[in-house]
Amino acid sequence: MSQGRGGRVPGARWAVRAAVWALVLVAFALPLRHGLVATRAYVDGYWATANQKAENSEKAESSDTFVWKSPRGEAVHGIVHGLAEKGYYDEALEPGQTLGPLRIWVSASGSAHVDEAPPESAMVFGYGAALAVAGATAYVLWAVRRARDPR
Repeated sequence: MSQGRGGRVPGARWAVRAAVWALVLVAFALPLRHGLVATRAYVDGYWATANQKAENSEKAESSDTFVWKSPRGEAVHGIVHGLAEKGYYDEALEPGQTLGPLRIWVSASGSAHVDEAPPESAMVFGYGAALAVAGATAYVLWAVRRARDPR
């Protein structure tokens, strides 16, 4: 784009440039925020090792109940999500045998997931998309500068 007198860009071109830069900023900020929120959710949770409660234990609510220790050392009882998707089945167990130990991730709200932390994929998406926008912007700026001054 050619510049007017004194190195200023005429009004219409300035408005277009401002709109494009605003769009680039939003395209960078939204996935970055997504990644930061997911990182915060990941940091607020914790990894633990869970064991299935035996059917004949005193407090057993069901065979789906697991027990693990919180970071404060307290015993936590709850259900672990994702067992069927990861190939863990109660049917393969002998009577009296329990499933475990399992590596679980527990969110701040207490929801437990086996072998994975759901915020991890959101972090990868958020930071990856922000990096892609930054890379594409840098490439376009480089290409425009190279087109103006092809040394």
